[in-house]
Amino acid sequence: MTANRRIALNITATYARSFYKLALGLVTARWLLLALGQTDYGLLGVVGGLVAFVGFINRLFSGAVSRYYAYALGAAKKKGGREAGVLECQRWFTAALSVHAAIPFILFAVGWPIGEYAVRHWLVIAPDRVAACQWVWRFTCINGFVSMFNAPFRAMYTAKQEIAELTVYSVAETTITAFLLYYMVSHPGVWLARYALWHCIIATLPKAMIALRAIVVYRECRIRWDCFLCWRDIGEISRYASLNAFGAFGRIVRGQGFAILVNLFFGPASNAAMAIANRLSARANTFAKSLAGSFSPAIISAYSAGNRSRMRNLVFMVDKLSGLISIVVSLPLFLEVHEIMRLWLKTPPAESPVLCACVLVSVFFSQIVAGQTLSIMATGRIGLNRLLDGSVKMLAVPVAWCFIQGGFGLRSIVAAHVASSIAANAIHIWNASRLADISAAVWFRKAFLPILSTAFVAGIGGLVPRLCIQPSFMRVCITTVCCEAILLPLAWFVVLEAEERIYVSEKFMKLLNKFSFAKDKEG
Repeated sequence: MTANRRIALNITATYARSFYKLALGLVTARWLLLALGQTDYGLLGVVGGLVAFVGFINRLFSGAVSRYYAYALGAAKKKGGREAGVLECQRWFTAALSVHAAIPFILFAVGWPIGEYAVRHWLVIAPDRVAACQWVWRFTCINGFVSMFNAPFRAMYTAKQEIAELTVYSVAETTITAFLLYYMVSHPGVWLARYALWHCIIATLPKAMIALRAIVVYRECRIRWDCFLCWRDIGEISRYASLNAFGAFGRIVRGQGFAILVNLFFGPASNAAMAIANRLSARANTFAKSLAGSFSPAIISAYSAGNRSRMRNLVFMVDKLSGLISIVVSLPLFLEVHEIMRLWLKTPPAESPVLCACVLVSVFFSQIVAGQTLSIMATGRIGLNRLLDGSVKMLAVPVAWCFIQGGFGLRSIVAAHVASSIAANAIHIWNASRLADISAAVWFRKAFLPILSTAFVAGIGGLVPRLCIQPSFMRVCITTVCCEAILLPLAWFVVLEAEERIYVSEKFMKLLNKFSFAKDKEG
């Protein structure tokens, strides 16, 4: 399979998975809220979020490992030696496995008791819910530790651009979780701790299957005992991961800082509104992560092979596709957020529509610079970018606290979230221009301005039904149709250039032909 076909397959698979998870998530989020109730739903978000430090460490090292896998494969292509690439990947896999086997034990010994103490003494939790929240913390920790050990295997799928296969595991996990949530709604009870247990089981089984299959299929997933505990390689991965740490830590501080501020000043019921917004954010961000996962190995390999022209083309394509898909999904939701919240949750927590609208704006700004972030990762020179990015996001928490003290209420979170997102993305644009020669002016002219103009025109069209029709499900449908009827043609002719339209058309026709061939074969 050619590189372009593999990218197209990965994009198709990951976006199909993302749309599936988004559609199912919109339904199951309501089921989870109904099954747990507002208070337990909010507690699940704030207590489960405490384990974010495990995911934080995991993302740091798995991202670093994936980068070195892809870089090794690209460098091997440049030198013309596939065997050398396999040996180099085995070297980095061995170093990564050393790290990902050791860190969970350290976190288990240090982080577990800290979380237990936080649940008992720091958070505002009713005495009769403390025991259940402790079990939520324990099961979430187990899931996080398994995810960490699984990271070197999963990163190999990404580096080899076999992302479509990972989609199968993700879809299965999402589907089984949906059945669990339906059962919870159908059988009312006290579900908080039991839900955490079953979610842990459902999430860890696919990870075990991914690791076992990677060992069988990929020669690169073999331990090189001559490189085991090679401190030079471990130090190189750790250096890259530590440079990523500050930016990632800023995201954790902002997300959990906002959740704690809401818990302390507005109570667990308001945490439910925050949890709904965070859940929507996670679903919407799957599109950015999906596209980044599809293009990241190709961008890193192009950079390591010295093909800068291909790297720049891929970066701008990521920006355009990410931005467009964000607008396609987010614009109707943004225009009808109050009615959608009412239809979805019947009686949504106060302020949840405003928080969700804030999330949609932030998601757009993060996706429109997704390519720049990947180009910075490809260079490996990420220190200053992460320092500035993390600082801006951490500052959002004291800024929100000041607004709350000034009497602005829960909307303080909205202002701080959006402002920090815009500032952080400006930092990515500047660093991509400085490090990877990705012109900010070209990005503004070719990606940002066309997409924003297209969204503005489509938004005006989407406002028309609001002037003529009373709030209802029908109005949501008509608003969506109006937005997409204007947005899609403008995106095709205004945002995409001729070469990009040809590329998309070719990939679409190939997929259509494969589908037609499969149907003829069945017939």
